[in-house]
Amino acid sequence: MKFVSGITPSERRLVCALQRAVDSKEDNSLGPASLVDIAIALDIQDLFPLCVDMYGAHIIVCKDFLPAKVAAPLKNYARAISGSFSWAEAPCSFLISGGTVKCGFACHCWTNGCPETVLYKNYYGRVGIRRARTTDDLPLGIKYATGGMGLCAFYDPAADGFIGKYVDALRKTDHTVIGYKNGYFFLCYVPNATARTVNSFAQDKMKFEYAIMLDGGGPAAINNEEVQINTNHIQYYIVQGV
Repeated sequence: MKFVSGITPSERRLVCALQRAVDSKEDNSLGPASLVDIAIALDIQDLFPLCVDMYGAHIIVCKDFLPAKVAAPLKNYARAISGSFSWAEAPCSFLISGGTVKCGFACHCWTNGCPETVLYKNYYGRVGIRRARTTDDLPLGIKYATGGMGLCAFYDPAADGFIGKYVDALRKTDHTVIGYKNGYFFLCYVPNATARTVNSFAQDKMKFEYAIMLDGGGPAAINNEEVQINTNHIQYYIVQGV
């Protein structure tokens, strides 16, 4: 895709005004990120889910996210990314799907007593985010929820239990992210990045309202119509976009 940038002062004002109007990054460069924000602002319903590359990341833009407990490679699941943390062939981060709790505790609550950041959507369509150790710390009526490491306003790895031996999750590797803004979810595969870089991507570039980082390294994967990465790896936690 070719990017469109203003050359004259008036043209630059025009491009930046369009970006500002749709809550996109004001950088005088209309590319995939700004066009997606414009499409969301115009509420083009039949366009989504949409697969697009933004700021070096592969992203599935969708109206809803569906976390699931599985034991299969990602190639079996369309428009999906690898999910949050697993242990002993089962999810060990919050996972609520269709109101059913598949995992009801934070990934480190039994080892260091820490909560994790949980992104959720209730039966009324309200999206929220908060730190929790168990389901007792979450509001009632949650339909879907995924736990992980908080980004943007919730970026504090130590508060989410990423201390001691668990700081390896912050290393430079491939990561997956769920972001939310303007009523849409963004399922992201961010390659070759540290946790700090991932947070900058989520906060400064994508301008997510809420975001969490999921598992990274070996399990990190994405499967959509245009990009297939690590889709043969057996996953125990995935997130699909619909």
